[in-house]
Amino acid sequence: MSVRYMAAAVVAGILALNWALTSRLEAAETTQIAGGDGTDRATDKQLRDAGQKMVPADGMRKSATRSEDMKKPAPAPEPEPKLQAAPEAKPVEMMKRVKAEPAQPTMRKAVDISGPYVRADIGYGYASDPDGSQTAGATTNESIGGFGVFGAGLGYRIDKNIRADVTVDYRPAADVDSTSATGNTNASDVEGLAVLVNGYYDLGQYDMINPYVGIGVGYARLKTGNQTTTGGVASETGTSSSNFAWAATTGAAVDITEHTAVDLGYRYVDLGEFEQSGGTTTYDRLAVHEFRIGLRHEF
Repeated sequence: MSVRYMAAAVVAGILALNWALTSRLEAAETTQIAGGDGTDRATDKQLRDAGQKMVPADGMRKSATRSEDMKKPAPAPEPEPKLQAAPEAKPVEMMKRVKAEPAQPTMRKAVDISGPYVRADIGYGYASDPDGSQTAGATTNESIGGFGVFGAGLGYRIDKNIRADVTVDYRPAADVDSTSATGNTNASDVEGLAVLVNGYYDLGQYDMINPYVGIGVGYARLKTGNQTTTGGVASETGTSSSNFAWAATTGAAVDITEHTAVDLGYRYVDLGEFEQSGGTTTYDRLAVHEFRIGLRHEF
């Protein structure tokens, strides 16, 4: 029995010694792997042999820094810049802006281009006293009453300054009175129809007003009524006369739309001689000072 116990004790001692040596050897290798040999870090081979991988000190500091950063609250987003509204214009500033704007061109269109136009006119005229004569001698106290006038025409604008038209004017009968050489009074009337070709020169556009001057020539047909004479002298019948006629005019057109204007004008027109039948009583001329108003529309 003693030999068995002794053998078991020897084996147990050998195993204990082997375990102690093995443990010490593993502890030495672990110390070397952890940098216990004076170096700062272990090699990859040493870490694999030890069955573990140590985290480098730099990495640990970086991880700690990232952890601290993650713990910090995220910075609030910066607010977007707000668009500032333009300052409201004050009434005075708005008035200044309106005054600073250039004036708009006049609405007249046809004054700068060529094209046809039509016109219609009415007016009233005062005749100059004519000189008359009869077979018994010259008459005196000649006078002619006022004339109405109604006209229409067709024209063409050549350029911005020059235009021309053809007009037809009718003048209803006006009274004609005179005193004969023997002291008797004569009473008759005269009416007229005239066709004139007129030329005009527009002097320029002044805002909405366009002044002009013009002259015209043409044909006049004058017709007299029956003439009565006091003192027992026989009445004389009326007759017609055909004459050369001419006119001078001035006035201004006032625009009311882009193409239409009101025409205000003065015209002096000489319609020529007129007489009673048989030439027993004659008058040298019918000259009228007319004041006219009309509409002119340009296409």
